Amino acid sequence: MDEFQVGDRVAVEASYGCGRCRNCRLGYYTACLNYGNRQRGHRANGFTTNGGFAQYAVNHINTVHKIPDSVEFNEAALITNLGCILYGFQTVGGYVVGDSVAVVGPGPLGLVSVGVARALCAGKIFLVGTRDSRLQMGKTMGADRLINVNQENPVEVIRRETQGMGADLVIESSGATTGPQMAVEMCKRMGRVLLVGYPEEPAPVNFSMMGMRNVHIFSVRGRVGPTAAGEFRFSLKAAFP
Repeated sequence: MDEFQVGDRVAVEASYGCGRCRNCRLGYYTACLNYGNRQRGHRANGFTTNGGFAQYAVNHINTVHKIPDSVEFNEAALITNLGCILYGFQTVGGYVVGDSVAVVGPGPLGLVSVGVARALCAGKIFLVGTRDSRLQMGKTMGADRLINVNQENPVEVIRRETQGMGADLVIESSGATTGPQMAVEMCKRMGRVLLVGYPEEPAPVNFSMMGMRNVHIFSVRGRVGPTAAGEFRFSLKAAFP
């Protein structure tokens, strides 16, 4: 190891695959087929191995990246979330220029989604949530229309303000059991739903409605693919100019 020195500030990817299964050999190491099997070399810090609250953590050298001097620790801590959302946007096609985007759930992933949608030149960005403080934070990230579900019906608002069509892209990050179905309802025909928050209980979805409207649903868990590490480094360097 010659690229790092003791005392260097670094950010790390949480997951590293076994390096031996078919997915790992194809570069999809965050979807390792030996997930959770430490004997076969898989590690997922904070999930199957000790995470950031441990006094010491072991990471494969390929998952360690230097933090630029212009980036603070608290900013670098969000890089993994940013990489996940960038991958999500890539999964749904990569381009949202001029599109209406609805983000459900103003948590960390939801707020990052708003920022990415704005950076990718989305048209009108709706942010749906229950906490005004989080919604206002979303406004600083680029949200155009804040919808508090305790005061307004988000499906009705989005359909009304998109001339009855619905949003081109809906990002469901609330993790609520009602979230996936609401995302389908607020999505336009031939629109896209990106799931980045997952309910702990099974969530009901009207597949007939989804099929009749030709709504496409995508899901992401982390960044997968041969360019995962490269995208992580890109996020680290470009997110905070």
